[in-house]
Amino acid sequence: MPYHFEFDKKHRILLTVVTGEFSDDDQLMINTDIRKHANELDIAAGIGDMSAITSATVSSASVQIVAREASPYSPQTKRFLVAPADHLYGISRMYKATATEKTRSQLEIVRTRQEALAALDAPDAVFERVDADADSRQFAVNSR
Repeated sequence: MPYHFEFDKKHRILLTVVTGEFSDDDQLMINTDIRKHANELDIAAGIGDMSAITSATVSSASVQIVAREASPYSPQTKRFLVAPADHLYGISRMYKATATEKTRSQLEIVRTRQEALAALDAPDAVFERVDADADSRQFAVNSR
């Protein structure tokens, strides 16, 4: 799985860090995985950081499918996609344009994680890795 989750307890921000090669299959699974963490952690905001993607083989069809799904976040949850590379920024804009007005109303596309944290008034956020315990299906926040 080329992504993992981190959480800032103070500001209740769920961070999805996408790394390496990101494919259609990953794109189609990510909202399901975000939903699991968002429900368990009572988040106030979500950031999807694509800064560490080395290769994206995501089709416009999979972006449109995911954009039309029910959001893994509640409607009032502020969300950010961090897309520093031009092609990722373009994919993110396509996602936002395809998503329903209800889903995208709280979504912003930014170039850096710092921009997202500043918009959330959380420049001091401290993220800890979130791991799933497969046996209990409970989530734990673990320090690095």
